[in-house]
Amino acid sequence: MTTRAPHTTHATRPPSPAPAPAPGTGRRIFRAAALAATVPYLTLKAAWVAGSRIGIPDGSVLLERGPVIVVANGMTLAMDACVILLVFAFTRPWGLRIPAWLLTVPVFVATGLLAPIVAAVRTLAAPPWVARLTDREADVLRLMATGLSNHELSRRLGVGPQTVKTHVASVLAKTGSRDRTQAVIAAYEGGFIMRKG
Repeated sequence: MTTRAPHTTHATRPPSPAPAPAPGTGRRIFRAAALAATVPYLTLKAAWVAGSRIGIPDGSVLLERGPVIVVANGMTLAMDACVILLVFAFTRPWGLRIPAWLLTVPVFVATGLLAPIVAAVRTLAAPPWVARLTDREADVLRLMATGLSNHELSRRLGVGPQTVKTHVASVLAKTGSRDRTQAVIAAYEGGFIMRKG
């Protein structure tokens, strides 16, 4: 004869919430790669803000310690610091507790302000003759770079051939060029016209 154990019912506990996942290997690799990419830049920017010339080639516009350069370096320093904050927020368990709306500010700072800074630096790096071109002369130079003749420029701009000749002569004088080809080369080399591709 076999005896059976009495059947007892135990009260079951509700399942406890799962703990936040610890960073796995993928997160650790991402964090290490992101930090390896940003910390040197952050260090270099901090040195530049402090007045160092390290990493800046002789003759660079970055050597001019004007207020625009100082502000641009300070802003990019802050942006890089925001990138590092985001790296930790996205790869550490405590980052999962941060409300998403709080991350919009550092994301904007770390990415959204970069375009105006790049545009400002590009303007600062442009040759001096670019600032002396009138809007119409700038249009003429851009169209010259497409290979249009004076007659084609005249039709495209809706002005007379003599007016085009005057604009072309002014572009040549302001760029210090002896002919149209030299002016177009100066436009590309000075960053006035960007190469495609």
